[in-house]
Formats: sequence, structure tokens, C-alpha cells
Amino acid sequence: MQLIIAVVHDRDKQKLADGLVREGYRFTRLASTGGFLREGNTTFLIAIEREKVDDVLKIVDQSSKA
Repeated sequence: MQLIIAVVHDRDKQKLADGLVREGYRFTRLASTGGFLREGNTTFLIAIEREKVDDVLKIVDQSSKA
């Protein structure tokens, strides 16, 4: 079992949540703040099997703006 902790900007949180739900992954979502400008962030805690790590990281990457 692996734990992915993904901190994303608030503007990307719904897209990531939708992508994870669509693919059948469960997660815990926490509101958080931080960074240089103290902007709002959302922290996702995603517990998955080791072989699914790359799949989840791909969803995170596709859901987040650089």
C-alpha cells in the first residue's frame, strides 16, 4: 500500500477529484494554505496499491496546471 500526498491549487481541486472518482480511486481531501503568496491549496491523501501509483500520478498531472 502506498500513500500519495498531492497538494494542488484550489482552482484544480475539482478537476482532480472528478478524475480520481471517474477512475474509481478513493481519497481524503483537506483544505490547506501555504506557499509564497499564502494562496489556498487542497491536499489530497490517496492510498493505493503500489502498481497503481503511476496511474494516479498521471491523473494528478493531467488535472493540475503548472
